Amino acid sequence: MGGTSPPLGGGQISQKASPFRAGRRSEVFYGQGISVEVSRRRQGLPFMHRNMDADELIIRVSGWAKWETETGNFEVRARDAILIPRGIAHRPAEVNDDYLAVELKVSSTKLMPRTS
Repeated sequence: MGGTSPPLGGGQISQKASPFRAGRRSEVFYGQGISVEVSRRRQGLPFMHRNMDADELIIRVSGWAKWETETGNFEVRARDAILIPRGIAHRPAEVNDDYLAVELKVSSTKLMPRTS
């Protein structure tokens, strides 16, 4: 590894409760302009929201979800990822019991999908 930068979160081990509890979303790492959260939802959200500060990359680890956004609807399964640019209204409308996702929120730079 050999770098001089400390790991995200300043090298501190999180003292929070397990981020894998059902029905929770927990921030597990953070740094300047970035946060990593683990989401274990048990139901969809009844409303849409907008993150005006950060792009969101949502990586499905397990389970299935139907995401609704103002630009279209998406079905995501294990190993799928969706990129939601800042300012776009979105919500997980439906999820199954096996839903587990890692959510990367980046405000310090604009995330762009690779085209090749």
